[in-house]
Amino acid sequence: MDPSQKYPKPLHDLNNQLTVIQGYADLLLDSIPPGDPRHPDLMEVINAAKKAIELVPIIRKEMP
Repeated sequence: MDPSQKYPKPLHDLNNQLTVIQGYADLLLDSIPPGDPRHPDLMEVINAAKKAIELVPIIRKEMP
């Protein structure tokens, strides 16, 4: 792997997709009014994306 790359391509791509999911969920959350019934579901998506993003460097460390 090129030393300038932080992650191998598949992990880099996964991190990018998770960031997009989190970003769009954040935008949607900001666009709904307080008390909207979708709020808890969006928070679940955002929290799951954050946790998954945090796993990417851990997976990288486990790779040979």
